[in-house]
Amino acid sequence: MTTLKARFDGRAFVPEQPVDFPVGQEVEIHVQEINGNGSTLDESPLAELIDIAHKFPDDPNTATDLAAQHDHYLHGTSKHRDEEQLERPLAALADWAETLPPLPDSPGDMAEQHDHYLYGTPKRKRP
Repeated sequence: MTTLKARFDGRAFVPEQPVDFPVGQEVEIHVQEINGNGSTLDESPLAELIDIAHKFPDDPNTATDLAAQHDHYLHGTSKHRDEEQLERPLAALADWAETLPPLPDSPGDMAEQHDHYLYGTPKRKRP
């Protein structure tokens, strides 16, 4: 397999260095974009962090709620939700949504007729 750098001229990929292929040779091109500083877009800080994380061995003693309780583990704050809420995230979201004030000028049938308001379909007839 040969790796080469090329530029797209609006119609075709033009290699930056000479290539030793016969004219008409069919090739398969795998495109990997390069950003302005010469590194590939896969070399983002997040990709680097993921690579670093994969170098650490699995630890069976690691807490299972690290993502949900990261403030507790990083900064020593008290855990902010009880375990029941962590196990039912949709219920917690619904509880939070009930604390929001109603939208001004929102129709009373928004939940029932959401397709109409979101996508413009005709309103459904009530049974």
